Amino acid sequence: MKKKILSLFIIGLLTFVACTNEKKETSNVTEKTEVGEAEELTIKGTNIWIRESPSNGKVIMKLNENDKCVIIEKGEEETIKGATDYWYKISFEGKQGWVFGSQTSLAKNKGAQSEKTCLKTVALSAVKALETKKPNELNNFINSDYGIFKLFNPGAFLAVVHENKVNTDFFDFNVGKISDIKECKEPAVYDCEKEDWDKKGVFIVKMNGFSELNTHIKNMETYGGQKMSADEIKKGEEVAQKIAFILQITESDTKIYFAEKEGKYYIAVIDVSTPCDA
Repeated sequence: MKKKILSLFIIGLLTFVACTNEKKETSNVTEKTEVGEAEELTIKGTNIWIRESPSNGKVIMKLNENDKCVIIEKGEEETIKGATDYWYKISFEGKQGWVFGSQTSLAKNKGAQSEKTCLKTVALSAVKALETKKPNELNNFINSDYGIFKLFNPGAFLAVVHENKVNTDFFDFNVGKISDIKECKEPAVYDCEKEDWDKKGVFIVKMNGFSELNTHIKNMETYGGQKMSADEIKKGEEVAQKIAFILQITESDTKIYFAEKEGKYYIAVIDVSTPCDA
C-alpha cells in the first residue's frame, strides 16, 4: 500500500511540473526543420511577443491579429500554460524572431490542457503533498523566493506565520477529503448566524491577487504585538500580488492560495482559520 501511495504521489508531482509549465532550456533549439520560403503563418491575438530566441529570449517586437509572417524555421516543441506547440522562427517586414505556435494560425491544440484542467491537476497534486505530512514533499510545491504563509486564529485575531521551508510542526491541520472539484466565480461564505456555508464542497476560484494578506500581516503588530521582519513583509507584498487562484475545502475550513511565477504555480498561503472565531 505504501509503495502504491508513493507511486501515485510521484505521478502527481510529475504532472504538476508539466502542467505548471516548468520551462525547458531552449535557447539552443535542438529540433530544427527547414521550411520553404513560400510557407506562412498568421498571428492570432494582440501584442503577441516575438522573441530573439525561443522560450526566454528577449522580446524584440510585438505583432497583432492577422499579421502575416514568412516561416524560416520550425523549432522545438514546448508546453506553456497548458498549451503544447512548436516555436517558429519567422520574418516580418525584414525583422526576424521566434513566435510560439499557439499564438498563430498553425496552433496545434492537440493534447493541450485547458486552464481549468491544469489548475485542478496542480491543486490535486499539492493536496496529496499536504496529506503526506512530509516536509520534503510539500517543500517541492513552495517557491524559495516566497516561502509559505500560514493563517490561523489561536485567539481573537488572525495570526500569520511565515516559513521559507516547512518542518513537521507545520502540519497541525488536516485538509480533508478531496473528490470533485468545481470552479466558481466566488469562494464559499460562512454564515456565522446559521453556522454553515452558503455552499459546500471543494472549489477553485481564480483570483487577481490577495491584498488581504498585507492587512493580516499589519494586524500582527496592531493586535498581536508581533511585528514580522522586513523581509517577511516584503515577501508578503510580493505574494499578495501573485496569487492566481485558491483551492477552498469547506469540510476542513481550509483555503490554499496558489501564486504564479514564471508560468509555474506554487503554494504561497494556507488559511486554516476557523470561520467566525477571529
